[in-house]
Amino acid sequence: MKIAVGVALTVALVLCSVPAEANSFLRIDVGGTTLTCDNSSGAGVAACTAAGFSTALGGNTITFSGTVNGVNIGAPGVDGVTVTGNSPGTAALSFVMASETVLANLSGASRTVTIDFGQNNFTLPVGATTLSASDTANWTSSQAGDSAAYTAWVRGDNTFTIPGGGPGGALVGPLTTCVSAGGVAQSCAQSATNAGVTAVAPYALTGRQVLTMANGTIGAYSATVGLAPRAVPEPSSLLLLGTGILIFAGHRFKNRKR
Repeated sequence: MKIAVGVALTVALVLCSVPAEANSFLRIDVGGTTLTCDNSSGAGVAACTAAGFSTALGGNTITFSGTVNGVNIGAPGVDGVTVTGNSPGTAALSFVMASETVLANLSGASRTVTIDFGQNNFTLPVGATTLSASDTANWTSSQAGDSAAYTAWVRGDNTFTIPGGGPGGALVGPLTTCVSAGGVAQSCAQSATNAGVTAVAPYALTGRQVLTMANGTIGAYSATVGLAPRAVPEPSSLLLLGTGILIFAGHRFKNRKR
């Protein structure tokens, strides 16, 4: 009986010590036509494959190429949308990013393309961290008013709820929207940070890109969200800062006496 209990406890400890696998998420909406991939289950992977996505169970990467509501996503031999990340993260950085290599609106009308993406089960870094986000837009051909907007979240509830909010839904952004002046070879890059984040494992990183594309617009886009440890001043730096404050206060006091 003791042996059986010991074996059971050992198995339980081994199972509990196995790290959670990463899961990735990608949703593409083009003017109300939506395709979704969540690779957190076998059924989810099967649904991903049926919808034209390429991924693996619990994998860190999802790709998609195809035509959605008149918008060509990708080109022959070139992935259209790729989501990748480094879950479970490292002590120095956790991140997830989406890149759209080629998007071409050939629908005959303006289209709004929304890309929602994320990855979960991050366990590092934790504690005092800085949440940062950045995105780029590079238009090969565009019309004035074509735009790219981006918002990112760290989700303490470890879910792919997009947009954010809710438990642990710390936000960075929305970033200033990139807008094309029209014509060829237009580009834009932007970034933002939120240093007031306390990360508790496990958590998810998510993002939403909203791209407006006139008919005939061709562009490439990218978006990244990440967490890095917040810099903590060394004791010597704090001492110097405190000394400086005291000296400044002393000068102010002397000047008042004069």
